[in-house]
Amino acid sequence: MSANPQLAQSYVGRCIYHPDYGSDPDRLLVAIPRLLQGQPPLVFALLDKASPWSMLPASLSIDLGCDMSPDPYVPPLRTARVGRIAGRFERLWVQFPPSDGDPLDVLVTFYLSPDWSGPLVIGWKGCLEGLRFALDPGEDRFYFAPL
Repeated sequence: MSANPQLAQSYVGRCIYHPDYGSDPDRLLVAIPRLLQGQPPLVFALLDKASPWSMLPASLSIDLGCDMSPDPYVPPLRTARVGRIAGRFERLWVQFPPSDGDPLDVLVTFYLSPDWSGPLVIGWKGCLEGLRFALDPGEDRFYFAPL
């Protein structure tokens, strides 16, 4: 079988992800390192292609100075962890720091709710849908690039 050049992709950076990071109830199946708003410390986020939105824990949202009052014009979100929650959208800068290559800075739309006590989640809408990314589970590597 010959190689198909249309399957080749290029990425600006890669980093190591941590499988099964943490402990229940916040065990992250695929934890990727992130910087929020360009500020240390480095935090780990659950990479979740099935999550409609990226989420910040309420405590971290408050630390970043975000308004936590739900927006009546934003529809509630149904979560497996806490059920239906009310919230608001907030755009924050997230950096994908590489172990190899260049960092990638992305303006991410987060769904913020005072009722979200779960982990930091990197979800589909407003983030992953606008990236080229790949996982290599053989080497626990996360590859990333802008579209």
